[in-house]
Amino acid sequence: MGEYRNIRDASLWVEDRGEGDPVLLLHGGMSDVDEFEPTLFGLADTFRVVGYDRRGFGRTADTGDFTLTEMAADAAAVIESLGGGPAHVIGYSAGGMVATSLALEHPDLVRSLTVISSALGAEDWIIRPQPPSGDSPDAGYPAVIVDRYAQLSPDGPEHFPVLVRKVSDLAARDVAPADALATYPGRVLIMSADDDLVTLESQLALYRSLRSGELAVVPGTSHMLMFEKPQVVTDIIRNFLAGAEPVTYFPIHRARSAD
Repeated sequence: MGEYRNIRDASLWVEDRGEGDPVLLLHGGMSDVDEFEPTLFGLADTFRVVGYDRRGFGRTADTGDFTLTEMAADAAAVIESLGGGPAHVIGYSAGGMVATSLALEHPDLVRSLTVISSALGAEDWIIRPQPPSGDSPDAGYPAVIVDRYAQLSPDGPEHFPVLVRKVSDLAARDVAPADALATYPGRVLIMSADDDLVTLESQLALYRSLRSGELAVVPGTSHMLMFEKPQVVTDIIRNFLAGAEPVTYFPIHRARSAD
């Protein structure tokens, strides 16, 4: 069962399961930490898996500045509250933007970084969240998302268009330069669907920029890959978290990266 925890100046809804090295989960936009139920909370058989509803989402109220720097500061504070050193950080979609910002701004707290279906540049998104309008105050979000927000949010259903506008404004900005993660010293896994909301070209560019990276393109999936092939996604990430720097028989890109 989750609980509210006081983190910085907010009361965040936190799920904390299992024992072992910490793994922090950062959910996507217009959703909540429960989206990891069919997949990555399964890692709690080996790791201490912690996820939380980011400010404005799920059961956490919309307070403070809605910026990636502030979101990364919240994530850093959650890791620090756990004790025991840095965490493996996994971010999906918009959560990948937060995870990347965390790795860039607080690299000492990020043991490894997994970015799922996300991108650093606003133009790398094939479809981006749109602001609400008079004709569509919910900006076209499906009823299942609107209804879940109304069910969980302490801000009430009338706040949904406010959050939608904040999300669309944030999505219109670049997270960082395309090669920003080249300076991150830890291991990185870039994961994408083969038919995703982010371009495959952006995922390949991210991978090629890394000092120590791996790339996984999950075949036959969309941006909803965690629900479409949950076991495949979980197994790939489990192997990444458990492993060390890969040693291959015929390295090309990795041989150049080592120079």
